[in-house]
Amino acid sequence: MYGLYARLFQKSFKAGMYLLPWREPELMLGPGSLDGLAGKVKSLDISSVLIITDNAIAKLGLMDPLLVGLNSLGIKYLVYDKTVPNPTITNIEEARGRKRIPTLFVVPTTSGTGSEATLAAVVTNSETHEKYAINDTSLIPHYAVLDPLLTVKLPPAITAATGIDALTHAVEAYIGNSNTKDTWKDSREVVQLVFSNLFEAYSNGDNLQARTNMQWASYLAGKAFTRAYVGNVHAIAHTLGGFYNVPHGLANAIILPHVLEYYGKNVYESLSELADLIGITSRSDTKKMKAEKFIEEIRKLNRSMNIPEQVDGIVAEDIPLMVKRASAEANPLYPVPQILSKKEFTALYDIIRS
Repeated sequence: MYGLYARLFQKSFKAGMYLLPWREPELMLGPGSLDGLAGKVKSLDISSVLIITDNAIAKLGLMDPLLVGLNSLGIKYLVYDKTVPNPTITNIEEARGRKRIPTLFVVPTTSGTGSEATLAAVVTNSETHEKYAINDTSLIPHYAVLDPLLTVKLPPAITAATGIDALTHAVEAYIGNSNTKDTWKDSREVVQLVFSNLFEAYSNGDNLQARTNMQWASYLAGKAFTRAYVGNVHAIAHTLGGFYNVPHGLANAIILPHVLEYYGKNVYESLSELADLIGITSRSDTKKMKAEKFIEEIRKLNRSMNIPEQVDGIVAEDIPLMVKRASAEANPLYPVPQILSKKEFTALYDIIRS
């Protein structure tokens, strides 16, 4: 009975999505595109900006081209560099000061989150270890700078995890029940891009074409899931980030094949299509065989980049509360191929933990 309610809720929500004030960010693309951001800010008659980043990016000097440009054009700026990998309520309270969201420029330094295209922000409550999403079309950036030079210095492990994060966004959007023609198309392109470019970006970080392609994959995946939504992989991953500070991309990468396998026949059709897309099937394969090949291809890619198959350190006593939170996040909102009960969530946590 609850499953019926959830499906009716999701159908109503999907219909209502067409009424929201969607927009797509204006893109600045290509190597060195960050150099033009200060000029874009000036052209909009913006006289001061707040730059939100983290300490590592500040130390690497990735912002330097922007800061030089802002200085040369007389634009005032303030840098907040205390953001942590799983941003907290404390981060928000320390950095906020404008009552309305101003013109929002987003400059991704990884290729995975898709934040440059989405209406979602994920926040961690450090006291309760709860990680939750905030969704509003006002959070969709006005401008996005996709400069692959900013990702060249990424450590291989971060390249790997964030890349599978993008794949997770695309796959969960594709197998869900809220696809549109555009999200279907974008998700398929992401899958192709990831399997063609991620390992190269991981093993040869200076390959600018692979970096460029992964940035585009991240952007398209963000576009796809902001309309078609994510699913149970994300619901579980958010709890691992909240409880144990597991980086989101890494959590998704570990969880994705387990959840897809758990779905079984509910995803044979869609996963078989993706398996065909990346050329790993033969004519004699059944849909079940194709789906299994696709899941194994994800596992092979994970293994090639030293991503573990399970999460170390999950405490059994924490699982009931994590199950409660994952279930509350996923149901009834996420249009997943299979609505999971709390018992099924518990079984998945047992599979995922080492």
